[in-house]
Amino acid sequence: MKSHESLEVHPQAGLLGSVARVHRPSSRLRARLLALGAAGALVVALVPAAALAAPAQPQVAGGATYHALAPTRILDSRDGYWIGLAGAFSSHVARTFGVAGHGGVPSNAIAVTGNLTVTGQTAAGFLYVGPDATNNPTSSTLNFPVGDDRANGVTVALGAGGTLSATYAAPTLGQTAQVIFDVTGYFVGVAGTPTPTPTPTPTPTPTPTPTPTPTPTPTCNSTTPEPVYPSEFPPSLPSILADNFEAGPGPIGSQWAVDQEGDATVAISTEQSHTGLCAGKFTVSTSATSRAYISKSLGGSKTDVWASGWFDVTQAGVPGNDVPYLRFFDGSSRIADVFRQNDDGAAWLRTANGAGGWSYVQLNVLMPLDTWHQVILHVVPNGATSTVQVWIDGVSTYLSTAYNLHTTTQLTTVQLGAEHVSQQAVEYFDDVTIGAS
Repeated sequence: MKSHESLEVHPQAGLLGSVARVHRPSSRLRARLLALGAAGALVVALVPAAALAAPAQPQVAGGATYHALAPTRILDSRDGYWIGLAGAFSSHVARTFGVAGHGGVPSNAIAVTGNLTVTGQTAAGFLYVGPDATNNPTSSTLNFPVGDDRANGVTVALGAGGTLSATYAAPTLGQTAQVIFDVTGYFVGVAGTPTPTPTPTPTPTPTPTPTPTPTPTPTCNSTTPEPVYPSEFPPSLPSILADNFEAGPGPIGSQWAVDQEGDATVAISTEQSHTGLCAGKFTVSTSATSRAYISKSLGGSKTDVWASGWFDVTQAGVPGNDVPYLRFFDGSSRIADVFRQNDDGAAWLRTANGAGGWSYVQLNVLMPLDTWHQVILHVVPNGATSTVQVWIDGVSTYLSTAYNLHTTTQLTTVQLGAEHVSQQAVEYFDDVTIGAS
């Protein structure tokens, strides 16, 4: 929750009881209240600070006036409720529902605030809500795993006729989810003041045009603190590397081994960053000679290896291919990696099967383009009783303490990027930490 938002809680029946506002609640309290809201016991809404400061007065900002409302449910697809739309949402099927004229929203509203909730989902995925209907949204309003009620406060523009459209996106077609939306306020445009006719002014005497000041060249922030171990790492784990990629712009630091061939590039860029002002960037084409990756030697054979990094894929490759995040090697043999599949944006775990091929585990998480995601991979190589763990965005998505890595009992290298040619992608990476023992 942002510092300028609070939770507003109403009894469900008629919304006529007292209103409780919890200013900046803890994350645990916030999750519990939102879960009660999804279950129908309460109406819970994220409320802008402007509405809390003076709820009886319209708030003017950004060329529009904001009017707070008592939270009112205008969409509930669950059986037995059926407000706005009836029946569960199907994956990748956009649905449109009316907002203007419901819950106190007038016909001249241009945008609304509200609380978007998902419940009863049969697969992990995300919800998109916006003014236009799209079956395959490229941005997410609310990410969620399977089996967990989730909610998020939104501010969203209305579409034609005062409507909103929502789409449930899962890795496969045929999955379903129930969607709830409670409106908490609306915006209307501020009427413009007529511009007076200007009084003619005398033509000024020309003055010399000053020489423009050159635009400073973008730079990185060398004072940005190096990343620290995520909470998932053991605190006593020996550190191998911590890099925030602020030693630029320009070549990747000397602590990495860099491979760059053909028209591919790998460098520190000022275009994107997770923290600071810079991040690493891979650019690889479908050319038969295009390849770029960086690797870090663990300094010998290791039996407990952890790696974490933040990644933003802005251009995917061809269908049937993938964009890797983290890869672990024993010598020249790749043992395990986590990657984004280009066909649908799903995250996967891949391990060597001991016979020259691969074993795959779908992690049931979508990784939309143009968004930063944290990926953590932990491997304890011990043959048929190996440990393999994966976290994405702080959520454990896979754990096995009896994973069969066949004859592998050690790891020697951590790699970012693909060691093969023609693995088309534009991928940014930042705040990488590696530990091993």
